[in-house]
Amino acid sequence: KNASLNDAILMAGNLNVLKGPIYLTRYKSDGDVETRKIKFKLSNRRGSKNNPILKDGDIVNVNKNGLKNFNEIVRDLTFPFVPIYSTYKLFD
Repeated sequence: KNASLNDAILMAGNLNVLKGPIYLTRYKSDGDVETRKIKFKLSNRRGSKNNPILKDGDIVNVNKNGLKNFNEIVRDLTFPFVPIYSTYKLFD
């Protein structure tokens, strides 16, 4: 109760420089859905536009940025070759 967006992100842990955009999805009482892109800063004032107080049912998505996505793709593509190369170098 009474947690702000920053509180929730900090409690989730693993806050790093490579985080991407943050989206807050809120279901309103009239049935509408509001999705906002949030600019995260630790210094955002509690209750402000970029650090709102969360309500029951709010969904917070912290996406990956482009560099992190690129790194994961490269890792996934090269992973099968690392053991093969290591074994080759062992007998070389």
